[in-house]
Amino acid sequence: MGRGKEPGIIAEMARKDKPVVYDGAIMRHYPRVLMGSLGVAIAAMTGALLLDPPWRLTPPPAEAVGLQPQPLPAVLAPPRPTKPVDPPAEPDPIAAEMRGQVHDAQGRTLAATLITRLSVADVSTERSTPTDADGNFIVRGYRDGDRLLVRVEAEGYAPSEQLVNLSRDNDLPVGFTLSRPSSIEGIVLGRDGQPLANAPLMIRPSRGRTIIDAQGRFRFDQLAAGTHFISYPWDGPSVEEVRSGRWKPWLVGEEPFPRVPLGGVAGGALVVLTEARTVRDVTLDLSRSTATITGRVTDKMDKPIIGNEVYISTRSGAGRYPLSTAFFPPAVTAADGRYELRGLPPGDWTLRSAAPGGYRSRCADVPITLQPGTAIRQDLRERQ
Repeated sequence: MGRGKEPGIIAEMARKDKPVVYDGAIMRHYPRVLMGSLGVAIAAMTGALLLDPPWRLTPPPAEAVGLQPQPLPAVLAPPRPTKPVDPPAEPDPIAAEMRGQVHDAQGRTLAATLITRLSVADVSTERSTPTDADGNFIVRGYRDGDRLLVRVEAEGYAPSEQLVNLSRDNDLPVGFTLSRPSSIEGIVLGRDGQPLANAPLMIRPSRGRTIIDAQGRFRFDQLAAGTHFISYPWDGPSVEEVRSGRWKPWLVGEEPFPRVPLGGVAGGALVVLTEARTVRDVTLDLSRSTATITGRVTDKMDKPIIGNEVYISTRSGAGRYPLSTAFFPPAVTAADGRYELRGLPPGDWTLRSAAPGGYRSRCADVPITLQPGTAIRQDLRERQ
């Protein structure tokens, strides 16, 4: 067979489904044809497999089975470890709170601010608690038995102060009444009956302090309606006043606060204020403070009580404000129980005895009336 007919013979045999016999001549003369044809076939099959592998399952369209297309489920991340939740704290078994309302003299509620002060071992802490729009408040963070000095302030009203003893057994609301501010004006006369100049005065219950001017005149402002007690001498300035430098114009030398020019004598006056009024011409005449009280303090067995403090205070209806201060100290009972008070002003007072440190005395209070120059003996005995 000639070389020019060999490809046709192979094609003819393949077309007639006859077996192709690759004799040596054909294999010898057509290796490239056979290998080329086989390579093309393998390449075609490989490409088809890569483009459409039989293992890739193609689901029928959702419409073909009557279903709506659904989004593929999101891959869920493993849950993060959570911090263990602490059990709720148990309530403080001795916690106490104060709740109530602030209103004016006509009974209308007021939005105000409560400033509470707690003093423990000469250390004072203050907290500020605002009321809501209707004057309601709740003060928390204190304990059963705490004694708070509460100051209530509202714009356009005189501040008010009150001592409150906290108790878990008493949950009654506490009411505070504010009034429009009032004032007191007056004069202080010394032992010689002349104006006493540049002396410090105090007023309670607001704990206000002022300095008498060179003509002996004084004035207290921003006072609430009610009964006020003006007394000489004062008990000294507050720490806040010293730090603010309020008293610097009246200091002499290196003194930390104004001096008391007249010692060994005391004076006091009770003044009743109505709302938004000024009371004038109040007089503290120290030339009339010449009364004396002496006596003895004993227990139930008539034995002397040593070291008790004896002093006079205003009557209970006026708030029991003691006349004694650091500059006019109370008398202290001696080894035989005796005491003596001098330089006392005239008026209606209460004679009281207190255990050392200010603790409540076991002796009953005694009402007493003093006149200028009188000397009264009054013993105090322990209650039966």
